[in-house]
Amino acid sequence: MLILAIVFVTDLLVWALVSLVVLSTLTVSTSVCPSHCKRPAVRKEWCTLSLRERKEWITAVNCLATLPHDETLTPMVKPSNIVGVNASGSYYDDIVHMHMDMNHKNALKDKCGYKRTSPYWNWASDSSDVNRSTIFDPDPENGLHIGVYTTFRLSYPSYHPLRRNFTIQPYLGLSSDFFPNQELLANSSFTPEVVHDLVYGYVGDFKGFQTSFDNLGGVCPSDSTVCQPGPTLSASEPIFWLHHATVDKVWYDWQNANEANARAFEGGSSFPNGGPPNLHMDSITTGEGLFDKFIISDVISTTDGILCYSYE
Repeated sequence: MLILAIVFVTDLLVWALVSLVVLSTLTVSTSVCPSHCKRPAVRKEWCTLSLRERKEWITAVNCLATLPHDETLTPMVKPSNIVGVNASGSYYDDIVHMHMDMNHKNALKDKCGYKRTSPYWNWASDSSDVNRSTIFDPDPENGLHIGVYTTFRLSYPSYHPLRRNFTIQPYLGLSSDFFPNQELLANSSFTPEVVHDLVYGYVGDFKGFQTSFDNLGGVCPSDSTVCQPGPTLSASEPIFWLHHATVDKVWYDWQNANEANARAFEGGSSFPNGGPPNLHMDSITTGEGLFDKFIISDVISTTDGILCYSYE
């Protein structure tokens, strides 16, 4: 099932249920890339986009799924419970395997000519009635209703059509070790009040912020005949990227809510999120052969180092 719940995965530092993007603990000389960010690009909420802007993003996403697998994709670490790269898939499947939002954004621009900033879906504003969200507009050209993707085929980890199954009680039957409150309603975890408390709480406490934010992503049903059970399918969903842009925005808002938060960082790169080995500002994020590697200090701010964007 696709669980619409908050996952602590960001556009800058991405950890999945199990680390799909390997954050190396190698060190390099301490140096932050000089910032040339004078006029940050402004990321906009999906519902504020014009119909033309929505269509352009959807067209670019569909474009990635028509491009062939890139043979230069070279996973640095291959966990036993993460399915390897499917060489018969598409470039979109490659990005799904990497599970990394920033690379998805770059691919839209570099591979498919997308010229705008990455939009985000403010799910907090839709929490009271998720099913009526603008995100699920059934318009065949500028909506993200499941019907828009009837021909959208995915091949990671195995061939499957796009599938959604939003349920208001997604935790029933899951491990009580991770979900002690199995009666919890999904939309109660991402209300405006919850996000407000997260953004303005945990001053200077990155670990507390991360722990509070951390939750689960997507799981394929154990009896499914169209996908392979496991924690690696949520990134197949186009809305995944809009969702995680919002996760990035919440971190951005928290960083800007208090000076003590701006460069607060602590934790590791394994599951549970933040587990050892520990990372630091000089830790390297690999590009898996598709993208340039960089160090954490170069992407800790959206308007410093190698990044240059903000949120409306």
